[in-house]
Amino acid sequence: MQWEKGISAWKQISNDIETSIKNKTWKPGDKLPTEMELAKTYGVNRHTIRRSVHELVEKGLVSVEQGRGMFIPDYVLDYKLAKRTRFSEVVSGQNKFPGGRALSGEVIKANKKVSEALTVPLEGKVCLLRTIRELDGVPIVLASHYFSASRFPDFLERFEKLKSVSKTLDSYGLGNYERKSTNISARMPNSEEIASLKQPANRPVLITESVNVDSFGEPIEFGISSFSAERTNLIVES
Repeated sequence: MQWEKGISAWKQISNDIETSIKNKTWKPGDKLPTEMELAKTYGVNRHTIRRSVHELVEKGLVSVEQGRGMFIPDYVLDYKLAKRTRFSEVVSGQNKFPGGRALSGEVIKANKKVSEALTVPLEGKVCLLRTIRELDGVPIVLASHYFSASRFPDFLERFEKLKSVSKTLDSYGLGNYERKSTNISARMPNSEEIASLKQPANRPVLITESVNVDSFGEPIEFGISSFSAERTNLIVES
């Protein structure tokens, strides 16, 4: 490669790799050469390569996985927040494979935020289901789902059999539920989000707080979701 005067070597290498990524020389999912191999290719030391890689990670163009190496991300999901938002349908509609699993389920007392969202008494019983959803095997969103325990006393048991929030609500005759509201914010991830979403600690997460309602406008679900910001584009329908 031709070196330009006045621009640091690490910056030029970063720009060169970025150009290769954008030109599809390296495609989503590809593993990059090791630091040593890149250092040999560009004729520089590994410290210079580390600075280049750090900038690429900051831009979300490269991900570093402990013990595995550096990869070109293949995870970006355009997630439309509409009246009828279903994760599996959104993912399948982009020719990708939806996945995920339940992390835990329990009956707890509603705090102020949950009680107001579900219009249940403060400290009234609610079912809490925690899940992680994946895109082609890559974790995308860590979610907490809340349901009134008085209205859905056996929600967790039904979910255990059906393995789907939408299917479980459908079993109550609520398959046509809609999104009433979604609040979106961003912050740096906590330790659980870093581990569960397998993302760098210095990359933000997008937080959505949403309320789903039945055909009469009554709240049936309150959800708090943490999306990996580098893997998700949230699209709000107007």
